[in-house]
This record gives sequence, C-alpha cells and structure tokens, in this order.
Amino acid sequence: MIGHFRSSSLTLAWRPPSENDRLRNEDAHGELAVTELRLSQALLALQSVIAAADGNVEQAIGAVLDGALLMLPSADGALVAVSEPAGLICKAARGSFESLAGRRLDGVTHSAELALSNGRYVYAADIEQSGGFAPVIVRLGIRSIAVVPIPFRSGHVGVLKIGAMRPDAFTEDHQIAIRLLAGPLALAFLGNAHLEESEGHESAHRRFVATFEQAAVGMALVGPDGGFLRVNERFCRIAGYTNDQLLAGGFQQITHPDDLEIDEHHVAELIEGVTDNYTLEKRYIRSDGEVVWVNLTVSLVRDQTGAPEFFVAVVEDISARKTAEQAARRDSLTGLLNRRGLIELLDQMLDPAISGEAFVLAFLDMDGFKGVNDQLGHDEGDRCLVSIAETLIMSRRRGDRLARLGGDEFVMILPRTAGEDARPLIEAACGAIKSEATTCGWPISVSAGAVAVPAAAGCQATDIIAAADRLMYHAKRSKGAKLRIESYAPA
Repeated sequence: MIGHFRSSSLTLAWRPPSENDRLRNEDAHGELAVTELRLSQALLALQSVIAAADGNVEQAIGAVLDGALLMLPSADGALVAVSEPAGLICKAARGSFESLAGRRLDGVTHSAELALSNGRYVYAADIEQSGGFAPVIVRLGIRSIAVVPIPFRSGHVGVLKIGAMRPDAFTEDHQIAIRLLAGPLALAFLGNAHLEESEGHESAHRRFVATFEQAAVGMALVGPDGGFLRVNERFCRIAGYTNDQLLAGGFQQITHPDDLEIDEHHVAELIEGVTDNYTLEKRYIRSDGEVVWVNLTVSLVRDQTGAPEFFVAVVEDISARKTAEQAARRDSLTGLLNRRGLIELLDQMLDPAISGEAFVLAFLDMDGFKGVNDQLGHDEGDRCLVSIAETLIMSRRRGDRLARLGGDEFVMILPRTAGEDARPLIEAACGAIKSEATTCGWPISVSAGAVAVPAAAGCQATDIIAAADRLMYHAKRSKGAKLRIESYAPA
C-alpha cells in the first residue's frame, strides 16, 4: 500500500507571475511565516516541557500529544504506541484516538506496523482511498493520518500517530512539524532509559555496599597494581590493619614472602585471561607480626574495553584449621615435623610437578640415649631431646628441614644438595650434638645414614626413609665412621 501514501515533497507548476500573483504570494508568505513561527514556538515550548519532565516518559508523552493538537488545528486525534514484548501497545491517546488507549494495536493499524518495519515516515492523505487500514480506524472517522517512527538508540521504540477527520488535512508544514515531534519523544524515552539505568546502577551499588560491608567474610577491591581500593571491616580484622593502613598499601605488603610468588602468578593468569578466578591458601603478616592463614578467592572485573579494572578478593580466616593441621604434623615435644609431616613433605619434594629437585635425607640416631632416661630420669631425657632439636635448628641452613620420628631418631632434609656435599653439613650437626651432650653430661653419641635422592627419582617417601635407616644401622655397627652416605637405589 506504499503507493497510496503521499510523500512530503511538494511539486509546483511554473508560469510567469502576474501582479495579482505577486500580491497573493506576499500574503501567503506572510501567513506561512506566521505559521512557521507558531510551530517553531510550540516545538521549543515542548522541548522545555520535556526537559522539565526529567525522565518522566508518561508526562513527556502527554505533553507531546496535547501540544500536537494545539499546534495542528486540523488534527483531531493523537496517540503514541510503544513496542513491548506483548506487542504494539497504545501508551497514551488524545482526541479521536482516546478509545485506543491501553489497547494492543498489532494488526489494527497497518500504518504503524509499516512505519516500524522500515523506520520511515508514513502519510495517508485519505485512508478511504489508500486502503489497508483496519475498520476500527475508519469507524473512528479518521480520513488523514500521519505516522512517525520514534527513534531509540539503534532502532525504534514505537510510533507517533496524528489523525484528522477530513482528507488531506495536513499541509507540508504540518507534516514537517509532525515529524519533528518525534525528536522530543525520542529524548524523553532516552532520558527515561538513562534514569532507569542510573536508578538501577544506584540500587545495585547500594546492595553491593550493604553486602560488602556486612559480609561475614573479608572482602577487598584491589586495583590492577595490587593496591587496595576498598576493604570491609572483616577484612581489616583478619589482616590485622586499619582501613587507612590497608588503603595506603597493597596485598604485596601484607603477604608472607613465601606465598607472594604463587599469588602474583595467579594474578598474572587472571589478567592474561588464562583463568576466570582462583583460590589459594596463603598467609598474611599482621601489623603485630603474627601470621594469619586465609583462604583467598579472587576474580577480575574488566571495564567496557576489556581492560582490567579491579579484582574482587574474598578471604576467610583458616588459622584455626591450619593450627590443627600443623599440630597433627608436629612433634609435641620438640616442635619439629613428626613422621606424618615428614612423609607429606617428602611426597611434595618427590612430585615433579611441585619440586622434582635432588636432595639428601639423613637419618640420625642417638647412641646411648637409653642411659640418659635410665640414669637421669625421663624429665632429663625430654630435656636432652629438646636440646638436640634446638642444636639441629641452630646447625641447619636456610631451607633445610628437620623432623623427629619418635624416641631418639631425627631426620635432616637437605634440598638441592649432592651426596658428598652433604657430608660436612651432617658431620657438623652431629658434632654440635656431641658437644652439647658433653657439656650437659649426657653419655650419647650420634650414628647417621644418608641417601642422596636424584631429581625425579620416582620413589616413595617411606622407601627413602627406610633406606637411610638401613645406612644408619650400618654406620652404628661399624667400628669406624659414624656416618654412611650412598646414592638412593630402589631395594
């Protein structure tokens, strides 16, 4: 039916003007100027009303419809219909269209569907001649109708319809004004959308702040450089710093040095997009020097360009659990690793994915310790064992690990050390124990067996302990050196 809609262009037949023509043209131009001025003033007034509506789209629609009937004397009805999930719904109507308010217009007004489908202005000078309009429009007595799509972002949100009871009711100037009315409506819909988005963002922000501040777990927002942007009270209590102290620094300053590298590795993977989040058990060092264990979960929030904006960190204090776990791995008398703790440590050292480095394990047995208990009593025996542990701690290098397996048996683990390189270290430790025993009057000496374990040995922790134990007994039975070192070989 497009062929029956009259375009807004105006075609004039030309002939030489007469004096009467000149006078008529002057009168017509004067009337046209007055009309254009009135329409312009009305449009400007509408713009002011829309601005005052401040995002109230219903108020803006009502103002446009009322203004349309005032500025267009030949108009008898006006409506705005909006595309919704339920269909094309008439949101407001004036004059002859009032009975359509709130109704679904799909299939009722062909012109509206046509305007929405191609986004173009539609004008029918006489709908009885044009055809294609539903009987309900004809029953309203409408003869002329103009339909303007209302632009919204990349599409159209609905249509503005202006109708008249007589055919050919709208001049070219009227049609221009009708088309211009779509502008204030578009601004109203856009302003309403921005307002709803703003209110939505504000509401979401309030909910986030409430959740953030009242959370039972510690929460922190962290910048891409690691600096704290925001922390809640629970995070401050866990980390052991005030809010201002945390905001003045970053997670690097409060992280235990032994945990910093793995934490920064996970952060780098988040930034590179390798992972979406990570969870890590790590330690913070509180302002009073106390170490606190936390379970840390981190995710990354990116901005609209995809660049990292900030991290969201959630921490739980797991110090109590870690203390219980460590207690289960520690000898209650000396504080050294017990057998369980030693085996777990060796399992990690033997795992190529975790370490896979060569090391030496030395098994030390205190010869004559039974005499200390028998002659001096068990309390003195305990004091002797504690002193031996302290002597080993004083003799070890940074990174060396110690364990007490029970009774008078101790273990030294020397990472990144070859077999014969370990000899002077083990001999020095044994000599220090002998010297301390002599000073204290304890009749003991030390027998030791050690195995050099190559990288990726492919063996079990218990096998290595058993091999070192056998070498210790060989040294104990020998009449010469009290230390025997061999490379590990499966039994």
